Amino acid sequence: MTVPSKINLFINRMLENEEQLRWGVELLLKREDFEKFFDQLQEAGLFAAERNPGPSPAKEPGYMYIPYWPVLDYLAACAKQAGELPNLELAHKIMMVIRKVCDFANSDGTIRENYHTSRKFAEILGLLPNEVSTLADMDLVQRWLADRFDHGLVCHALDKGAMYRFLGSEREEDWGKALRITFHCTALTPEDNKGEAHTVVDAHWLKKFIGHHARVLGQKLGEKAAAVFHGRLQEVFGKGSRSRFSYVYRAAVEDHPQNHAWKTAENHMVEGLRDLLLGWVDTDADAASVYVKALLAGELEIARRIALYVIDKQWSQLSNLFEETLSPDLFESGHRHELYWLLSNHFAEMMKTQQASVVEAIHNLPVHQAAEDQDDSRRACQRAWLSAINGKGCKEADQWFAALGAGENAVGLSKHPDLLSYIETSWGSGPSPYQIHELIAFAKDGCLIEALNNFQPTGRWDDPGIESLVDVLEEAVQAEPILFLQTPSAFLQAKSPYQYAILSGFKKLWDKPASDITNINWDHAWEQIIKFLEELLGSEGFWSEEIVEYDVMTPSRNSIPPMVADLLHAGTHNDLHAYAPDLLPKTKELIELLLVKVTPENEVSDDPMTQAINSAKGKTIEALFSLALRVCRLADQSTGSHNEAWEKLKPFFDSELIKCAGSNYEFSTLAAAYLANLEYLDSNWLAVNIVKIFPEQWPGNFHSAIGGLVYAQSSQRVYALLLKANVIERGLRSTSVKPDFKTRLIERVALAYLWGEEELDSPRFQYWFDARDEDALKAISYFFWSVSNESLTVNQIERIKMFWMTCLEWGDTQRERPGQLLSSLSNLACYIEEIGEREFRLLEATAPYCEIDYNATGFIEKLERLTAGNPKKVYQILMKLLETHVPTYDYESRLLSVVQKLTDQGLREEAK
Repeated sequence: MTVPSKINLFINRMLENEEQLRWGVELLLKREDFEKFFDQLQEAGLFAAERNPGPSPAKEPGYMYIPYWPVLDYLAACAKQAGELPNLELAHKIMMVIRKVCDFANSDGTIRENYHTSRKFAEILGLLPNEVSTLADMDLVQRWLADRFDHGLVCHALDKGAMYRFLGSEREEDWGKALRITFHCTALTPEDNKGEAHTVVDAHWLKKFIGHHARVLGQKLGEKAAAVFHGRLQEVFGKGSRSRFSYVYRAAVEDHPQNHAWKTAENHMVEGLRDLLLGWVDTDADAASVYVKALLAGELEIARRIALYVIDKQWSQLSNLFEETLSPDLFESGHRHELYWLLSNHFAEMMKTQQASVVEAIHNLPVHQAAEDQDDSRRACQRAWLSAINGKGCKEADQWFAALGAGENAVGLSKHPDLLSYIETSWGSGPSPYQIHELIAFAKDGCLIEALNNFQPTGRWDDPGIESLVDVLEEAVQAEPILFLQTPSAFLQAKSPYQYAILSGFKKLWDKPASDITNINWDHAWEQIIKFLEELLGSEGFWSEEIVEYDVMTPSRNSIPPMVADLLHAGTHNDLHAYAPDLLPKTKELIELLLVKVTPENEVSDDPMTQAINSAKGKTIEALFSLALRVCRLADQSTGSHNEAWEKLKPFFDSELIKCAGSNYEFSTLAAAYLANLEYLDSNWLAVNIVKIFPEQWPGNFHSAIGGLVYAQSSQRVYALLLKANVIERGLRSTSVKPDFKTRLIERVALAYLWGEEELDSPRFQYWFDARDEDALKAISYFFWSVSNESLTVNQIERIKMFWMTCLEWGDTQRERPGQLLSSLSNLACYIEEIGEREFRLLEATAPYCEIDYNATGFIEKLERLTAGNPKKVYQILMKLLETHVPTYDYESRLLSVVQKLTDQGLREEAK
């Protein structure tokens, strides 16, 4: 009887299944002599073509899963070593494996697809010595690129490996291999139903491929390489409108903003031939010159344009070609961009006779038969061409250019005469008519308001606009604040946008770090600002002024009240950075005026808080809250009580609350968001008015208040008030409350449960259990998991486990097991330190369901932590998990760690 050797036993284990194969490859690659086992692995059939896995159906219907063949890592490692030593014998063996795998077909005759395998083979091709591959082997690339599930990774692997290796060789046959790879990577798919051409390789990877290698291909292979790209250009541009109007599909041969990024096939083939020719001229200008001349005489318009571009860029070597081909026909419209810049760049260098020939050719431009007025069309075309050579040393051309642009029959000239069409888009408001230094100079001269008010925009989208002038004025205020603080009242005569700009400029300045604004006496500044605000808002003419809407983004008179509110809010928000207390009475009056004058929103919003903090009324209410809190804090510091200060402010809050009856939704929202602050201001007032903040008889205000409540600070006192006022109950049961708002309410109940303010038999919990509301219970479970990093007490963790157990018991009574809830509960394993009888029940019951929402990886991590002290129980729980979930990947080797710990603690058979 022959006893198998250790290596044979090892290989037999690798043949058992994919996991053992992956494990075996990992162990082999940890050895320094891993390549010595190549022959034995091959004899055992580990590299057999039929073992390369094909696509298989994924769990989700309609999707496919592409398994990774673990031996690819071993083959790549061997290839790397074979290329570095070199080891030609091993390299030939690896190349033979690649050929056999690629030749293998399925039982139905189709090619077996696996883009992982194709990518690794493309990578290996760049690792092996060049001698072991043949030109015919390069045709394997076509098969790799035909994979339905990948259109870029193979090209990327070839780009960074094989192409550099082959083109870096001294052997011409290796250059030919690189060219054959290029031929396959630049292939096109059949045209789609819109007649659009597309590349086999994804545009991103093909652009990189061509950018890295086209120039070198030209240097090494010249005409052979040019023929490949010219052939591709012929496929893309050789028929239909592309052949006659190539500039529509590729505006410029060079990289240019007017080129359409989505025209990938057009772009990449143009870039390929362009760069290739530039490289060819560098190494063999004479041969390249013959080819470029043939392109100029050819029928393919895009190729002629590329030729003109190359002549322009390589003028010192190819200028003679221009003189040989110069004629009126060269000035056809399709050549406009490339010929325009060739003339612009080199006309001044030409001999006088050559310049004269150019001018003569422009004189004799062919007439466009389709033009309505052929003479005007011809003159416009002539002036466009002349603009390229104007001022370049030819007096006749300069005079002719000027004459065409003068008189009654003057010919206009576009901003981009080098292009037949130019698409321009923009955002923002265009340039400003004045820059910062100019506005500062106007202010010093006392004529700033006049200059601002006299500016009249043209209305053209690309001309200076008021919005841009407002932005520059804000910057000027921040650059020279003391200058603008000297006479702020002068801006009472300014138009509304500029009044807004002054206030916004000071607001932005105030918001900067104190270290950036040390040169300002802010006490004086605030006095000046508030005086200006009193004069501005105190004028009835301000409120009765006709609203001029310049455009959507330009501030108007309506923009000023919310900016004032923002400024006053900023001035009281932080006690360490606030205006002087003696200014508070004045700002209180300003806020009172704003509360009277600004109009609240009249519609209930789906997002009440966003509406509140962005509306004029909402900003004013926030300023009121901020001022009230500052006043009361100062009173507490000086007298130890703020009751007297609050009594003077309370009427404002009473007045606004009365309006919350089908209106004043901003106050409903913000009062609910500031519940904790209202408790500080006057807890009795809050207790009395909580039902008015959340009015049952006014659904719109209740909805708005709930929208604010989700942003409110949580406290046991406030929760008790909400519970007593039946707010929580109404919010949870309401069908009009948004789901995400309701989730935040559920989380408040969960938090109250941790505080001991709620119990599992409370009406809230019983409502969810009775209504079979799995979503609500999941939300609570998720909340408990989200606070796992907080410092919870032993009692709070116990309450979480009680909730977990209650959910399990409830799930036992349901017709169908609540799988998503059970999966969510598996996250709570983070609270288990020891597996007692109850903890075992919790973990075992949730284990089979944890993969439903992809929680299995986290659950295994938590089991790994518990294995050391509870090996048998963890084994049982893990087996429950594996009944329903077989991992395809062991994240961070956590499952392996569990198995190793089981082995270490004597459970060897269980570990196996």
